[in-house]
Amino acid sequence: MTKHWKDIRPGWHEIIIQLNEEKPHAHKIEIIEWIEKSIEMPDRHCIYTWTDQIVKIKFRYQRDYVLARLRW
Repeated sequence: MTKHWKDIRPGWHEIIIQLNEEKPHAHKIEIIEWIEKSIEMPDRHCIYTWTDQIVKIKFRYQRDYVLARLRW
């Protein structure tokens, strides 16, 4: 059974980022690289998914969520 995004890690802090319309793939790569460089242990403290227009990210810790909001 596949869980819906809203049911994965309930209570984690979520941010939704609109991708650049002209270069969405490059923007998505930039966001993912930022996660890898900026979030401590991103494999444990962060999850993300994307579509053609948006990237959705959930953070375990509010400090990481705030950092992402300030950046993006």
